[in-house]
Amino acid sequence: MADHLIEAANILRQKGANPYRIRAYRSAARTIENLDRDLVEIIEQDDVDGLVKLPFVGKNIAYAVYEIVATGKWNFLESLRNSLKPPGVFKLIPGVGPKLANQIYSTLHVNTLEELELAANSGKLAEIPGIGERRQRMITETLASILHDTQRSYHIQRDGPKVDVLIKIDRMYRKKAKQGLLKTIAPKRFNPSGASWLPIMNYQDSNWQFRIMYSNTERAHRLHKLSDWVIVHAYDDAHHEFNRTIVTETRGSLKGKRVVRGYEEECMEYYKAKKLDK
Repeated sequence: MADHLIEAANILRQKGANPYRIRAYRSAARTIENLDRDLVEIIEQDDVDGLVKLPFVGKNIAYAVYEIVATGKWNFLESLRNSLKPPGVFKLIPGVGPKLANQIYSTLHVNTLEELELAANSGKLAEIPGIGERRQRMITETLASILHDTQRSYHIQRDGPKVDVLIKIDRMYRKKAKQGLLKTIAPKRFNPSGASWLPIMNYQDSNWQFRIMYSNTERAHRLHKLSDWVIVHAYDDAHHEFNRTIVTETRGSLKGKRVVRGYEEECMEYYKAKKLDK
């Protein structure tokens, strides 16, 4: 069920929908993912009203959940999926009209934006007649912007989880991933075989919920940092969200240490305090 809501949110984001609408689907998905009661039981007891009482589940989403439980499908999601069928999906890229969308489809034989991004980063856009280097670069950069959801911040705040918590979670994730103890997913990006290989971990600390995974981005692949760069997505009950990237520093006084990008000063203080405690 939660997967359906997340899929709808992802498609809406690709289509440039209202960010608040996208966030509503994601928040409802998290609520459902963490339920300790069965959805069928909730509906049998209180009908749609029981769903509306759940955190972050509004009336429209409640009816969507009811439809899925009752019929096994969701017509709205089906219509969203149909809107992303090739070659029409490529028209989501600014500057790509019907003619170029058809050329992309017939020349590169790709079906999704993720497949097109893989082809673009392999230099295959040059095979399409009339696409010069400048346009190739524009399409590649636009695809990265559309698809690169994991790097995007929402409510960036300094009063969120502290650096010591983030580094602790990072250490825990990488250890479990190395030991093969985590659930893996099949990412859509940079995964032509469709294999399930990306470790993912959910974790809770105080009021914060965390979702952690390696950074599956073009840059991480290109720089061979796939097993080093870690993305931490956090959210709380007040609907605050942010993403942080944790990496091994390659220069300066923090070289060799794990740091939270954008929080280098806090990391410096963290390691100083840790050294004094010894």
